[in-house]
Amino acid sequence: MSAGWTAAAVRAGALARQRLGAGGCQAIAVQTGLEDALALLAPSAYGRFVREAHSLEEAAHGTRAAVLWELRVLAGWLPPSGARLARALAAGFERENIVGLARRLAGQPAPPPFDLGTLATAWPRLDNAASLAALGSALTRTPWASPAEGLPLRDRLTLAWLRRLVSVAPATREWQVNAVVLLVLQDRLLLRRATPPAALREAAARTIGSSWETAGTLEELRAALPPSARTILGRIDSVELGWRVEAQLRRRIEDDALSWVRAPRLGPLNVLGGIAVLASDAWRLRAALASAAHGGRPDEVLDVVA
Repeated sequence: MSAGWTAAAVRAGALARQRLGAGGCQAIAVQTGLEDALALLAPSAYGRFVREAHSLEEAAHGTRAAVLWELRVLAGWLPPSGARLARALAAGFERENIVGLARRLAGQPAPPPFDLGTLATAWPRLDNAASLAALGSALTRTPWASPAEGLPLRDRLTLAWLRRLVSVAPATREWQVNAVVLLVLQDRLLLRRATPPAALREAAARTIGSSWETAGTLEELRAALPPSARTILGRIDSVELGWRVEAQLRRRIEDDALSWVRAPRLGPLNVLGGIAVLASDAWRLRAALASAAHGGRPDEVLDVVA
């Protein structure tokens, strides 16, 4: 492995060690106000990104900005061959920029876009869209193009992002599979659409097959999934607990990422793991901040951040 990959892998390990972890997030979750919670973050890797936050939304945006900053720094350590991996990881933030732009074009509030720097793929072109129609047209000429409609923009972009990430980092394929299961759960048992959207059927055909399309209950859905895809449903026993599937997906990502960070052979997996660990930590922190902002009622939040 080249010296560039080795240096980047060492840096990625340092990133993983910066995380707050479950204990740190639990300490945030039990605070009785957002201001107190943010004060505890001052000495952390998130501190300078949330210190001027005056709302939960601004604080949440800051946690994501902290991860992006570390990714941009880490990208500077990578050899030229690591550019595709860095941009594929940054595409998650570009997705947020696109969703935010769509909201603004629809006259809705949205957080400011993330500064992607050289890790941007299509954002500089998309940012010029003056209408939703123009944005949709521009997307068709980028890697974010979706051949089928029927899903919310964020979900379509997520599927496109995961396809791209898997093409660069095949080890993330299980993340893609589990994310598709989560969308299928929402479609079949929450939204209960008569016919699943073509975009979802297409994504599922490549990952979990098509038997799920007629499932009407949680038990039927579980039985319709391939054994390897069933585990993400865990032991949930009602659709209302579907949010636990997302939490389980996040834990799976973090477990994989931690194992990759610790891999003895330094290389791309260490780098992927380091950023994924920090991103998972930031997600856990956002749940903890939400608890603090609502008076420190941790109950189920602590179950998520544990």
